[in-house]
Amino acid sequence: MTRFRLFLTALAIGLLFALAVPLSALDRLLPSLLIALAIVVAALLLRAGPTLDADLRGLDPVRRCRLTRRLVERSQSCVRLIALFCITMAGLLVLTAAGAERVALLLSPGHEKMMAGLIGSALGLCLAAVPEIARRDLDLLRLQKRLIDPPGQPAAIRRDNVVLLRRGQPSGSAGL
Repeated sequence: MTRFRLFLTALAIGLLFALAVPLSALDRLLPSLLIALAIVVAALLLRAGPTLDADLRGLDPVRRCRLTRRLVERSQSCVRLIALFCITMAGLLVLTAAGAERVALLLSPGHEKMMAGLIGSALGLCLAAVPEIARRDLDLLRLQKRLIDPPGQPAAIRRDNVVLLRRGQPSGSAGL
């Protein structure tokens, strides 16, 4: 369902661009779009690496395997999204260097609309994919919580364990 939603969003934004945005009007937008895309790519690069908040060697191997598999899946999806953003940025850089207005003059009206639609689709896909990464991160955090906090453990003990883990002290040294 997620891929269908991403495709539908990209298609809708691409159609809007094709119908309403002349290619020559993109000259004013391109610098801002490139800056915004670069900022999102930088944030994605930070998210691409695996993050573990605790030492998980003591966990059940099956549960630990599930967590590490999800970490790998999240990193792979971040890498795919970074590639999508980089390809989109490369296309926008070429259009900026050539001049969108000059390119529009070289194309027929139908091709100009197609080019605007393609640019809109790429931008729409980039925009629609970012919340998917955030959703995957949230799923991963929920899985970590289930693995670290056993279901029957009282909330106060879980909070104390989290504080001790952040300080780097095992719970036995604090007299718990």
